[in-house]
This record gives sequence, structure tokens and C-alpha cells, in this order.
Amino acid sequence: MEFRVFLRGKEQGGMTALLIRALSDLRVISGGWALVELEGGAMGLVEPCEAAAASLPLPATDTDVAARLDRALAEIKEKDMGWLDPVLGPELADPEAAARLEELFRQELPVMGTLCPRELAGDKAAWDRIVQALEADEQTLILDVSAMTEAEATARLRDWAETVLDWAHHKKFDPLMKLRAKRRRTGLGGA
Repeated sequence: MEFRVFLRGKEQGGMTALLIRALSDLRVISGGWALVELEGGAMGLVEPCEAAAASLPLPATDTDVAARLDRALAEIKEKDMGWLDPVLGPELADPEAAARLEELFRQELPVMGTLCPRELAGDKAAWDRIVQALEADEQTLILDVSAMTEAEATARLRDWAETVLDWAHHKKFDPLMKLRAKRRRTGLGGA
């Protein structure tokens, strides 16, 4: 199963808009961050569920990706799903942040997002290493949006979402169903 999906393309190539249009229903149940333009034109990090807001006031956001990373990783693990838009950018200047992202990408947690272009990475060697590992990983899907139509990319993203939501449903409810069946067999359940 592909646990991760990332969009790749050139800067200002519409990756964020495509991600929001195709997977907007997953934003509200994901931990992580989204980079948006704030009131006054500044850029800031917000919760994924706020990613499509027309404008947000500056005090409600973070502007430092590295400082936001710990909170984002905790949210992703708590919610069992991540939204990182963008990722592998300025935060790679901190080797510890790069290591924590690599660890996240090795886990069986659904994560979606956009990859920063290499030229915006805080550490180009770390970007190369992480992207090479993601490309070689059978559990990661990287869609180059510059090489496909929007309809093709949207269809691939929706297929991915169906698979992930099916996995999440079975992960959550299968153990409960087995426990209920065991209780019925042993007579431990209620009337």
C-alpha cells in the first residue's frame, strides 16, 4: 500500500491548489501544516484545515517551519494522517528536523503534501537523500504534476485517498469487531 503521496513540480506550478481540490476532505482530519499567504502578504504556517481560507490574521500562525515541526509531527501521529504543504524546504537546514522527517516517512502513516523545489531546500544534500529514498520506496507515490494533466493527477490522488481511508477504517474497526466477536463467543458481552 502507498502510505504517502507527494506532488512535485515547479514553484508556483499549482500543486497546492491541486492538492486542496483533490484531497480537501482529508485536510480536516490531518495533522501537519499548510503554508498560506496571510493578511498583509506575509507567508505563514497554519493548520491543514485552514489551508483554503481566503485570508488569515498573522497572530494565528507560525512563520518558522522548524519551530512548527515538533507540533506537526505530534499531530500527524495523533490523527494517524499528515498534510505537509510544502515539505523538504527551509526546515532541512536543521539536520535534526531532516532526521525527524525521514523517520516520519519510514512509518506506516498516511502523509500527503507537496515537495518544495530543490532550489528552495535548506540543505540540498538532505533534499537529494530524502527524495531519492522516497522515489525508491514502494509505499510512496510521487506525482510530477508538470508531466500530467490536472484530471489525471486528481484521479490518482482520489484513488490514493480511497485506499488510505479504507486502510484507516479497517485499522480502527477490525480490532473492535474481533473483540466483540470474542466477547459474544465467551459470553462476556452484555445481553
